[in-house]
Amino acid sequence: MSVWGAVSLAGAVLMTADVAVAAEPFGVDGGTVSLNARFRLEHVDQEGINRTADASTLRLALGYRTPKKQDIQGFIEGEVVESIGSARYNSRTNNRTSFPVVVDPDTVELNQAYLRYDGLPATGVVVGRQVINMANQRHIGAVGFRQNHQTFDALRVTNRYFEKVTIDAFFFVRSAPDFRSSLAPRVVQYRSIRLEYRVQTRRRCGAVRLRSFVRY
Repeated sequence: MSVWGAVSLAGAVLMTADVAVAAEPFGVDGGTVSLNARFRLEHVDQEGINRTADASTLRLALGYRTPKKQDIQGFIEGEVVESIGSARYNSRTNNRTSFPVVVDPDTVELNQAYLRYDGLPATGVVVGRQVINMANQRHIGAVGFRQNHQTFDALRVTNRYFEKVTIDAFFFVRSAPDFRSSLAPRVVQYRSIRLEYRVQTRRRCGAVRLRSFVRY
């Protein structure tokens, strides 16, 4: 599947093309392989900087999901982000500080690696490096519009035992490098319990955070 998109906002022009390959069976045990490739072109004309930026980057994510055995399933995914062409932009890691910032640095990393357990009634438990998208991702999320997706080393428990009610609790001690604000990996402790009540099939009634704690 290929999806093209373009948008112009505040002096920046973005164009993306996504190609995703559906999970395909792999091996005799029934595991599946997934592949996602995304090309992204961003042009930035920033006030106060004489030069314009052109960031042409490609993101590749290759994953493998194990078959479920005794209610346990694993997933691992690698991520590569590579600039294409002359890299006329400041990625915060390429020392091209005369250009406007586009935070899509060249990256090779283990994006996800987790185990999931579904042996409890209406409950899923996930432990390891994983994507966590909370509500509209204002505070916690993968930030998927950037090429380098943010993931978390976390323990997450989600319960849907009661009809129309979701209880989502997680604790993480580290997030993968966040190039939007700093070059260094973010060392964070965060605990949260989130309660969600669904009032209609296609509509949700907000979210109430019962307890949260953040420490940087």
